[in-house]
This record gives sequence, C-alpha cells and structure tokens, in this order.
Amino acid sequence: IGSVIPDTLLIGTNALLLWAQDVVADAGISNVFCLITPPDYNGQGDLPQANLAWNAGTSRYEVVYTGFTEPGTYACTFYAQDNNGSLSGAKQSTVTVSGLSGSGAGGTVGAWGDNTKGQTNVPPGLTNAVAISAGFYHSLALKADGTVIGWGGITNEAAPPTGLSNVTAIAAGQAFSLALRGDGTVQYFGPVDPVMDTPARALSNVAAISAGYGHAVALKNDGTVVAWGYNIGGSGETNVPSVLKPVVAISAGGFHSLVLQNDGTVVAWGRNSYGQTNVPPDLTNVVAIAAGGYHNLALRGDGTVVAWGRNTSGQTNVPTGLSNV
Repeated sequence: IGSVIPDTLLIGTNALLLWAQDVVADAGISNVFCLITPPDYNGQGDLPQANLAWNAGTSRYEVVYTGFTEPGTYACTFYAQDNNGSLSGAKQSTVTVSGLSGSGAGGTVGAWGDNTKGQTNVPPGLTNAVAISAGFYHSLALKADGTVIGWGGITNEAAPPTGLSNVTAIAAGQAFSLALRGDGTVQYFGPVDPVMDTPARALSNVAAISAGYGHAVALKNDGTVVAWGYNIGGSGETNVPSVLKPVVAISAGGFHSLVLQNDGTVVAWGRNSYGQTNVPPDLTNVVAIAAGGYHNLALRGDGTVVAWGRNTSGQTNVPTGLSNV
C-alpha cells in the first residue's frame, strides 16, 4: 500500500471516507481492508473491519465508514490481501473524533437576525449543543445527549416528537425539520405532510441529511443519494441524476441540490434561474460544499473558495485573497 488517508480530525459526524491508493500485489489483490481500533479498546474481541472497494474514478480503494460513534482517537490500520491469502505490511493513520452526539461535550448557542417568529429567541439554559441548523422561521440545536431542541416556527417544525433520541445530525428546512438517528433512520417533524414524512420514514442506512425549501436530500452509507419532497414549479430538485459517482457530501439549496463526489468534483441539479446548477467546468479538488437559496460555495483542497449562482447581494463575490480556509 503506497498511501492512505492522512491523520484526520472529524467534528460532529460519524461518517468519513477511508481510502488507500497505490496498492499492488504480484499475485493480484483480493481484498483491501481497514481495522478500526476504538479509543477504549481493551485488547479483547475482534476489531471492526471496513472493506474498501476499487473506485476507477479516483484510482484508489475507498469506503464511507460510519462507525466513529464515540469521541476520541481511533487507529485505522490498512492491509491488502493478495489472491494467495498473503497480507501486506500495515499502513496506519488516526482519526480524532469530537462533537458527536452523546460525547458529553458541547457549547451554548447565539442567534441574531429576523425574529418574526421567535427564531432568534434561544431557549434560556440551552447548553451542551454540538450542532445547529437554521430554517426560514425556526432554529434547531442538537445536544450532546442526542436530543433536539427547537424554537420559533410557524406550526410545529420546531417541536421534536416526544421521545426522539440518539440523534446524530439535524437539518432545518423552510417549514419542516429532519433528524438523523444513530441507527441510520430519519425522523421528519413539522406540518402533517405525507410527501415529506412518508419517504423519510422509509429510509435506512443514512449517513447525512440536508433540507431545502420544500425538499430534502439524504446520503446513504454506500455513497448513493436519495431526494424527496416537492419539485416546486417543476424545478426538479428531487430528480437525482441517474449516473453519479460515489458521493461523500450533500447540500440542499432553496430549489436545487448539490453533491460532492469522491473524486473531488461537484454535481448540481434543480432550478437554474441564476445559474446555480451550472457548476464551473474547471472546479476540481473540492473538499466541502454549501448550497444557499440560489447560490453555492465550494471549498477546495488548497484552502480557496469558489462561488457561483445569484449575486444580487454580492453572495458570490469571494473576497480577493481569501485563502487557507
């Protein structure tokens, strides 16, 4: 094995793309895998194993691993096995996890801006927050114990269902909310709406969620994407392209959707009224994405930022010289 994922800091999520490249064997390769040593491992019992699959697009072996369930430093030890059953030498890296639900860590929350529906009235005494999400007229906070707090709103999009627990991620849409549980299932809450609720309840093996104006996007553990909800005005924001490479990140905009593929490229679909789905043709080496109402941002591996879409208020005017992001 030539190289593997470098030492990584993982904040607020249990999902990470593991990879190994330049893997060769005289007798051919039968398997590439990674043994995950948890922070509290006592030397007894089998270690979790993640089997990597070849990705021709990136020319490396990859898997989205979602087993980083406790804070601390994990040792990730990679091996290749040839067709004779012989193992390669080990290649190791570490993943340090913080800000996960249930970690006992977290902070306080501040809010400002339009307060028409009380969306900036943070509940007194809210502490131990590990994640936040802002909708149009409501706000959500995920606490370290895996529970969700909401405030503001028009109906009950800020009222998590009684008993909702073991939550690892939250997403606030226009007038609805989503919560991702640790078991990979999704909870919808908000106005009674089968178009939004029923597909969410049917999901499993979900690694990430994102909410738009009237649609939602979920990333599954196998790198595939599911979208559901309303194609408002025929925008097509739920029409996931049939040919996507394995996806590692998602973001739902107002009426469009954005995904980051495992080769560092970006794909967008949905409403294109301001060019928000026209991904710059030379955009590569992307490591993070964010979709706004009608514009998008992409962070590249060199620390620079690219923006495109609506620019009525300068939202795509990346400051000159901005770097090391």
